[in-house]
Amino acid sequence: MDDPVPAEAQAIHEVLVAKKNAEVAALTAVRDGITSLIEKTGLAVGGVFMIDGSKQSSHSNAYVAGMLGSKRVVIYDTLLKDLENDVPMISAVVGHEIGHSVEHHTWALLGVSMANLFVLFWSFGFIQNSPEVVLSFGFSETSTFLTLNCFMVVYFTTVMPLFSGLMNSFTRKLEFRADAYSNKLGLDIRPALIGISKTNKGDLNPDWLHSLWHHNHPPLVERIDAVNALRAKAD
Repeated sequence: MDDPVPAEAQAIHEVLVAKKNAEVAALTAVRDGITSLIEKTGLAVGGVFMIDGSKQSSHSNAYVAGMLGSKRVVIYDTLLKDLENDVPMISAVVGHEIGHSVEHHTWALLGVSMANLFVLFWSFGFIQNSPEVVLSFGFSETSTFLTLNCFMVVYFTTVMPLFSGLMNSFTRKLEFRADAYSNKLGLDIRPALIGISKTNKGDLNPDWLHSLWHHNHPPLVERIDAVNALRAKAD
């Protein structure tokens, strides 16, 4: 009796099934690697999740989010694609993100942002009843709406550029610390950084002054140099 399913259809089916099985095996290996890393750090995490970040952007990312027992490790599918499901490289990136969580970098950034808000409201308290600011913009009379808007123009053109530069500098230090934490776990984040930078087409070594003032992540060259120094010191 002849097989009712054509040989071509069987071949296509076998290829698709083999590809799917390979994808499942790769995801399982990544999940097991991340789970092992989490156990090593002792971080209380409720699970490891992957989101379809590729539907929104080609940018690859991972993060640890949540509080009070609800922490989750989340990785983008683009990260797996960019790093070709390489478990050591993906683990190094996740180790970096765990470093942010373990060292409470999110709370540190929140504290700095709250300090900026305090300065903003404190400064507004000095001029909310002063008509000179509004009149200096050429208006003939004042109102709460004009006072608020004129103040925001002054604040965001004088204070915020300085604060942004300081905030970027602070954030860059946290990135170096997270890289150091990943390295402390025995992971080498350098290949992952290179792979992600290639895919994202980032500037590997921008002008240092422009980067210092405008970038909240250190350039690739600086991050690799910092990791090299840590590993040389350990040796």
